[in-house]
Amino acid sequence: MTDEPWRQGYPRDRRSESQRQQAASSPFGDFEFVAGRVVARATGARVWIWDDNSQPKMPDLRIQYPHAPELDGYGEVVMAVNADHAALDRKLAGGGSLRRESSLQWGWFLTLSPKIRLDRDWKAIVASLAELERQGFDSPTFLPIDPETGSVELLALLDLGVTEIASAASNQALSGIVELFTPPWGGKVAPDWEGFQSWLANFLTSNTVANKREKLAATGTPQRHLFVGISSAMPWAVLHALDYPSIGLPLFVPQLPDELTHLWLMGLPAPSRCISWWPDRFWFDPQSRWATL
Repeated sequence: MTDEPWRQGYPRDRRSESQRQQAASSPFGDFEFVAGRVVARATGARVWIWDDNSQPKMPDLRIQYPHAPELDGYGEVVMAVNADHAALDRKLAGGGSLRRESSLQWGWFLTLSPKIRLDRDWKAIVASLAELERQGFDSPTFLPIDPETGSVELLALLDLGVTEIASAASNQALSGIVELFTPPWGGKVAPDWEGFQSWLANFLTSNTVANKREKLAATGTPQRHLFVGISSAMPWAVLHALDYPSIGLPLFVPQLPDELTHLWLMGLPAPSRCISWWPDRFWFDPQSRWATL
């Protein structure tokens, strides 16, 4: 550990350079650092990215309260992802989901399957869209491409990895815009808190989290945080809660396994909306009440 002055709101990183590079090369980047930064800003605590592989089963984060050491704790970071979708999510992050094509006159919205190869097949996709424009095809709502009844152009798109299609023929502001989505692209406008609660209960007791719970239980500390990154391949009820702050916050008390005391949920790719549950705060949005800069 270092004696340098602590920079409030930022985690200190004990990992080796090779660990950091490996984390940064993952489909969603160095999510452990993102989690450490959010926890540091929201708690005002001193947060370490702790697991440097010097010992077995080290927690990912250490959380220290200099003026209240009785509250010290540890945290684990986990991602709820679909491996098939992870690379596609990363490719569409950072503006890659919105493209402009001068050869197109309409706006287009496409849902993609993981098999899509955008770098290789983009010109073929645009050519099929241009042909659909010439034919006057227009679907203002998402239309699943039916392999039994689709036209030649639609079947060509399906073969390339486009599963749903929508268009905006009359909106000049969207002319030449192609927006790309990964499934599920949407769902009910109203929040589905029951579906969200059901997914959360199943995920927290799943094998994906079992090792995380075990490591936190072994610390024996008062605070045991789980920070979950949620990819766009998760159910719409979950994505909706993280993508739209205007829908508010859950109203139920989550049934946390005994190994956990605090919960954080953040959409991927980060940064995205984060919501958290603490036993003394209920559900809240950390971005609305940062403790530090």
